[in-house]
Amino acid sequence: MSNSHEPPEIAARELGRRLRALREDAGLSVREAAAHVRRHTSQTLTRGELAGVEEGSLRRLTMEGVDALALRYRSAPESLLAVLTLGQRVWLLRRHRGMTQAELAAAITEFTGAVRSRQYISKLEKDDLQAPISKANLRALAHVLHKPVGFLTGSDDAINDAERELLSALRDLKGAGVQGVHIRRCATPDIAGDLLDLAHTVRNARTDLSNVGAVTFRPR
Repeated sequence: MSNSHEPPEIAARELGRRLRALREDAGLSVREAAAHVRRHTSQTLTRGELAGVEEGSLRRLTMEGVDALALRYRSAPESLLAVLTLGQRVWLLRRHRGMTQAELAAAITEFTGAVRSRQYISKLEKDDLQAPISKANLRALAHVLHKPVGFLTGSDDAINDAERELLSALRDLKGAGVQGVHIRRCATPDIAGDLLDLAHTVRNARTDLSNVGAVTFRPR
């Protein structure tokens, strides 16, 4: 269930509470959990910084860190982040993609044809928009940030949304005359993200078909 209508500070504290409970269930200290993140990512996360995340500070939270912790805690990133607001999820994903607010605004403008400014993204990330975000902008954000709409809204159907997108892309490819698709799989905790990345790979192949007979998915 999405907590998009919760105040951002309450949502951040709830995420911290979940992470702390999962860490304790796994029998890990804060130091050990931070060391796990460092081993599996390029993030130099300290014990104090992870403790801050568990207390409700998102400053040092990254998607790489969430993926690493989710894998260690036998959970799913979608489940952990479902408590966050839409703005907080957009903030996390934008940083994960290495985009500035201005670059994200420009990408949404190009996708929808409706001009969006850096100030719009800033307000969105602070959950300070005067009106609910439109479906068109949600679809644009999902496309640009490579996540299903359900991931952004906190829907429990994030994985199902990604599966539907992949099936649609594969149908388009089959309609273009491709006889078979070879998928090289890689197990990661971000199931919805992997499925959506695969859908993007398939759609990109569809636009550049000449004598293509197979498509290989190379995980991120």
